[in-house]
Amino acid sequence: DETLPHSIHGYRIVGASSADLANLSHAFFYLDELEDIGATLGIGSSAHDINEEEVIVGTYVVSTFPAQSRAVRWINGDAADLQGLGGPLNEAKAINDLGDIVGSSTRPDGQPAVAVVWRAGVPEALSSIGGTGSWATDINNPGQIVGVSATSLNAANHATTWNIGEAIDLGTLGGSHSNAEAINDRGWVVGSAQLSRNFDRHACLWRSGQIKDLGTLGGTISYALDVDYAGRIVGGSLLPRDQASHAFLYFRGAMRDLNDLLINGYSD
Repeated sequence: DETLPHSIHGYRIVGASSADLANLSHAFFYLDELEDIGATLGIGSSAHDINEEEVIVGTYVVSTFPAQSRAVRWINGDAADLQGLGGPLNEAKAINDLGDIVGSSTRPDGQPAVAVVWRAGVPEALSSIGGTGSWATDINNPGQIVGVSATSLNAANHATTWNIGEAIDLGTLGGSHSNAEAINDRGWVVGSAQLSRNFDRHACLWRSGQIKDLGTLGGTISYALDVDYAGRIVGGSLLPRDQASHAFLYFRGAMRDLNDLLINGYSD
């Protein structure tokens, strides 16, 4: 059995759990006990985010051949599909407290998926930074969206933010690729970016138009996954000689190994 949490809001947790005999993942909601909310959806499902009103969003797989997936929203435990852009692949990744949802969707023409925002359940394709593919990963309460977009000629994928519909390339740490995973209500964006050699990839923070390399725990790769309003950043990093990976907390200019914090305790 495997249980993977994807998001927490207060004491409420959502994610995916594989506990049946077929080892298929089911979306779950946890508050005091684990509730399977995806048992009746397709051949596998996952809950990705939950907001203040306990509205949950995620994705379920309809079929693997041909590949077909649906974006889904749960309200008071009832699941309903989110209409995409007409293609076979749709995914809902995040929801803010206003009920705006972001993710990705394909069109019937077979082109790569594009970033989408659903407002009042209506999908709107977001612009790109020059390429044909994109996907959105998070949205904050002011409505700023982050994700990834292909550059011109689809030469690379760059972290992207959408503000009032405009796509802005957030750049890299000197390498070819970057990605944005999360944004807080202050507009701070976290993710990861390749360095100039393209071998190393570091967790990074975009703030006020500037990119900051957060470093690693000694290895060549790190990645930031989320940031709260206070600026606490969490993610993962390889250790020296890249022989293991540990979760980290980055706060007030320092990256700290969460394994050490479990042993020694933590205080601000």
